[in-house]
Amino acid sequence: MPTTHALELPEVLSAVARYLSRDNLAVCVRVSRLWHQSFLSHLWSNLRVEQRWYCPPFETIAENRHYVKTLYTEVDLVGKNNPAQPLQFPNLKELSVRLPISSKLMTMFLRPSLTRLELLNASALSTTRFWKAVLELHDLKEFRADFLECDYDSMNLFWSVCARVECLSLNTLQVFHTRDLTAMTFPRIRELTLNSSGSPDLNVMRRCPNLESLIWTPSDPKAWRKCLQYVVEGLWPNLSDLQLMSNGPSDADLERALLAMKKITSLQLDGFGPRCLRAVCPHFATLKRLVLHDCKDPDKTMAQEILTHCPMLEELRGLRADAEKIAQGDPWVCSNLRSLRIPIDFEPGTNERLQPLVIAQLLRLTKLETLCLDCPPVIDGRCQYNQYNLLVVPFQEALDLRLGKGLEKLSSLRWLRQFYFRHTLQRMGKEEVEWMIENWKQLKVIKGSFNDDPDGTMNLETLVRAHRINIFVY
Repeated sequence: MPTTHALELPEVLSAVARYLSRDNLAVCVRVSRLWHQSFLSHLWSNLRVEQRWYCPPFETIAENRHYVKTLYTEVDLVGKNNPAQPLQFPNLKELSVRLPISSKLMTMFLRPSLTRLELLNASALSTTRFWKAVLELHDLKEFRADFLECDYDSMNLFWSVCARVECLSLNTLQVFHTRDLTAMTFPRIRELTLNSSGSPDLNVMRRCPNLESLIWTPSDPKAWRKCLQYVVEGLWPNLSDLQLMSNGPSDADLERALLAMKKITSLQLDGFGPRCLRAVCPHFATLKRLVLHDCKDPDKTMAQEILTHCPMLEELRGLRADAEKIAQGDPWVCSNLRSLRIPIDFEPGTNERLQPLVIAQLLRLTKLETLCLDCPPVIDGRCQYNQYNLLVVPFQEALDLRLGKGLEKLSSLRWLRQFYFRHTLQRMGKEEVEWMIENWKQLKVIKGSFNDDPDGTMNLETLVRAHRINIFVY
């Protein structure tokens, strides 16, 4: 009886396709007729049409448009024979439009199947016709808009759209009349992002009783007080993700709000300090993301405590770590970490002793995609001006990224895509660069100087770029 190979079964090929990059899918469709039929829909399901990169010809896009489910475009997708009629995608579920576009053309883009709509330049869409069309999208769950102006005639329709979605993001919104907002509530909104100078941010917030995620950049430097007051009063009992981009709150101000939250999964804050850390301790088991600015951690103990007690952590940024405390501390437990952005400070003369212990902690992070070991530049008496009258900041002692010093043990970081080590003193050569290329197959971006020899660094840059890896030397 003839047997069928597993890679000849369409259901198997479809399962495999979900794990392939677009480049790999483009290769697969050329293997055979069967593979062409199985992989073509996956190749076209996510389409990005960008001005800076090559994009398929209009005719090719038109031929495969029924496969497209996610579309991001920076260009007018209109035919030469009928420029007033944009190309339509019958099965579209997610649409992101970056270019300014008229309400008439935008309305033609909309499909009943849309669940996500993102307008990255919505300055020309303030018409009742457009908002009526959006209201007809009954499956719409997520709406994002930048540079949106809402006039008197379209205001009520706009807020009605907002009341229908679960995820709302408004950046630089101008609403010229707000009196009707007082009669509205937004019980469906779970995720809210506001960066909208001139809009009623606080009025929108307090009308979202089921809010789970709040990302806010207040235009009023004192408005953060009201927001934190809402958290303390329990206005959002389900809130677990708070990202407040304001440099006004103190450690004590933030502590009161964090103590009132029943669950914490994600935080992005300015002014985080020891009191905040104590408030977050009961939530270490659920914490997934912690991004901090202007952190108050003079003893450099917070990073080690978080990395040893947060098993679900996926991103950590904004703290400084001390190599001695890492070496003496417990093993890191955050095996799900995808992004780690912390400088690791070595006291003079300790690098040789502490290096293996720090490396031993890093190699546990097998799912890491971004590793940033940048050291903030220190402006002191060691700085000098070069022949171009530019201030040259000396590199700082940091993790030694050479073979024989521990780099070879980091082969476990096989998913690493971005590697940064700016302002750190390195002595890498061709062997180290070739090792990175060979062992970190997913690597796409490097930022930092391999060594202090300009000519040698230039040759290494050429080698890196030859393997389609972007390199930025600082």
